[in-house]
Parts: sequence; C-alpha cells; structure tokens
Amino acid sequence: MDKAKQGAGLMVLGGALLVIGSFLDWAEVSDPSSGLGDSETGIGGGDGWFTLIFGAALLLVGYLIYAGQAANSPKWLGWLGWAGAVLGLALAVFEFTDINSDLDTIKALGLDGSLGIGVWLIIAGGVLGLIGAIMAKPHAAFGGATPPPPPAA
Repeated sequence: MDKAKQGAGLMVLGGALLVIGSFLDWAEVSDPSSGLGDSETGIGGGDGWFTLIFGAALLLVGYLIYAGQAANSPKWLGWLGWAGAVLGLALAVFEFTDINSDLDTIKALGLDGSLGIGVWLIIAGGVLGLIGAIMAKPHAAFGGATPPPPPAA
C-alpha cells in the first residue's frame, strides 16, 4: 500500500473519531455529597457541531483519496481535507484547555468534574487526521496539480 493510501486511511479514521467524539460526553460533573451528576456532550454544548463538520470533511476527502478518485475532483476539495484536519485539531486543543479551566472552577466549588471520552476522541481524531493529511498530500492529488511530462525529444 502506498503512502497516500495509508494517509487517506488515517484521514478516514481521524474523521470518524471526530464525528463519534462529537456525540459523546465532553465533561462530567457530580456532587459527591448527593451522588447526583450530569454530563455534557459536544453536540449539546454547541462546539460539537464544528467537530462533526470537520470530521465529515476528513472522511470525505480521505475516502476520495483512498478510492483513487482524487484526480477527478476539484483542487479545493484537497484543501478541504487540510482545513478539516487543522481546524479539527485546533478546536480539540481549545476545548481541552477550556473544559479543564472550567473543571478547576467546578472543583473549587466542592464538586467533582472530569473530562469525558468525547474530548479524548476528538483530540485523537485531530492528530490522526493531520498526520494522514501530511502523508496523503491531498493538495497535490486533487485537480491535476502534478505537472505534465516533458515533451519528447
């Protein structure tokens, strides 16, 4: 298997993790005295819609590269894969730091709080998607970006 197909597979896997992580818990809070707790999903908090869109973009571009249909697609579609990977990872890192700072405040109030599995999945998805985009180089695979061969002498 060539490097572009391996990268495309990582893009598909990263996109799937971003999509799945968007629907899972991002933060969990509980009251140790009463035993009651609550959790918030990515979609429920709002930012999960963005990770869902970035993940879907990675899935689409990764599939097109893997299926060998990248050369018949417009060049902007390759950049869509890069954007999905970079923005997905950036949003995952932002959410990780933002939720951690909120959890510090929650713990100061005497409640228990932790990161949910969804945050870990979107971080992993963003990393895998970016590695896959680097390996697959979709910007060169889309829209015939490779130069034509030199004329025969």
